[in-house]
Amino acid sequence: MRQCGLILKASFVGFCIFIIIMETGICIAAPSCSFRQASATLPFGNLDPFATTNATSTVTLRISCSGNPMWFLTGDNGLYFNGSTKRMRHQTVLTEYLPYTVTFSPTTGNKFVTTITGSGIILNSSYINSYVGNYLDYVTLTITP
Repeated sequence: MRQCGLILKASFVGFCIFIIIMETGICIAAPSCSFRQASATLPFGNLDPFATTNATSTVTLRISCSGNPMWFLTGDNGLYFNGSTKRMRHQTVLTEYLPYTVTFSPTTGNKFVTTITGSGIILNSSYINSYVGNYLDYVTLTITP
């Protein structure tokens, strides 16, 4: 059995600008957003080499924003990206990889509290002949107000 998981590491880019208007005494702070949890796992579980379907998994992330809550979500390609392919690496045979895709929705919004869904797929043709064992990758997500 192959056990696969994708660890999502959350980070945020915050821009804080304070504007002080002396005549009126108003201080306006720039908006900020953050993830409700520092990391999340997108687990694919045990992959059956005799299966005939793609392996899928989902994860739910929540963000909170203050001020003007317009935000944008981006993710990197993970640690083992090669060319145009995201890959998980085998945990003991470091030359073995398993390609996957991951998408997030929504990737932009304007609500103070938002739920984002991450969806991952490992194609059946990619894992039926792969090396048995545990595979893992780390993807960093960034939320920018």
